[in-house]
Amino acid sequence: MQSMVENKYDENEGILYVKVEGVVGIEQMINAIDGLGNNNNLSRNLKILEDAREAYITLSVNDVPLIFEKLKINLKNYKSLKHAVIHTDPLATAMAYLVENENNIENYKFAVFNTEQAARKWLKN
Repeated sequence: MQSMVENKYDENEGILYVKVEGVVGIEQMINAIDGLGNNNNLSRNLKILEDAREAYITLSVNDVPLIFEKLKINLKNYKSLKHAVIHTDPLATAMAYLVENENNIENYKFAVFNTEQAARKWLKN
């Protein structure tokens, strides 16, 4: 099963909508982070609403330090990035909570939710 990622940027809201389906491993994660760093068309105070309810996450705890290393490099040009991800799979949710709790990047806020409504509310506050 391949991964599929759809991105749609709403300039008025300053929100990048991301829909992820299929298998997501460290390679896909790194590509997505690099894509943020290389995209100069997005708001420098970006909000991301990522729907990963149809994704199968294959990341391991050992991948987390590399994810943070790549985030620090690629988010230098952002004033702030607020990233809400929606998961329903227990393992993916646990991995996302680990990232949420280990996050020490000043301009990056990350939180995991199980409903779109809760994710939107957090992004707007």
